[in-house]
Amino acid sequence: MILESWGMFGPVTLACLGASLLAGLAYGVRWRAADEGPLRSALKTGSIVALGLAAIAAGLPIWSVAALFLCALGDYCLSRSGERWFLAGLAAFLSGHLVYLGGFLWAGAPVAPPVWAIAAVLAVAALILLRLWPGLGTMRGPVSLYVAVIAGMALAALGQREAAPALVAGALVFMASDTILAFDMFRPSADARIRSLASAAVWATYLLAQFLLFQGMVQLGA
Repeated sequence: MILESWGMFGPVTLACLGASLLAGLAYGVRWRAADEGPLRSALKTGSIVALGLAAIAAGLPIWSVAALFLCALGDYCLSRSGERWFLAGLAAFLSGHLVYLGGFLWAGAPVAPPVWAIAAVLAVAALILLRLWPGLGTMRGPVSLYVAVIAGMALAALGQREAAPALVAGALVFMASDTILAFDMFRPSADARIRSLASAAVWATYLLAQFLLFQGMVQLGA
């Protein structure tokens, strides 16, 4: 599904997609667990910047480009240490999700999600918050807002399930990635191996989610 209709892309778009994938793999395999540094930040950020450039080259809507670059900004912030960088990253990703949400609602003619799907997304979001709540402290407000927005993004994507099924997959995988990250940050395991696996899972699911969303945005424009 992720490669569907990519044959229409020109060489610049394909080159950007390849650069995004290569940078993402390099970061995930070699530099994800490395000490903070410019190359580590460049690979993490550059993967999504290249995807944003691919969106420009492919002629995707401006809102999709904006969402990708906001996520890239969030990646850069989260590649740095410190609470201020974390809050900046959270704000950037929150903005990116809001742009995605608005874009999904604005594109085409959304179809109302099934009641069971709405209930499932809201139940999962509530369960995530319930499990995280004791360890959130002063972050309860920001994290609650973030969970609400990403749940809204998933519901908005469900509204485009007929025109762009990849959007649904991308939004749900994104939600899963952020959930793993939240538990790793606010309810970390004492086992270093589990934390390492969680870190790898966060990046793998995040990169997959962004490529799925890219494919979904291609489907919307098809």
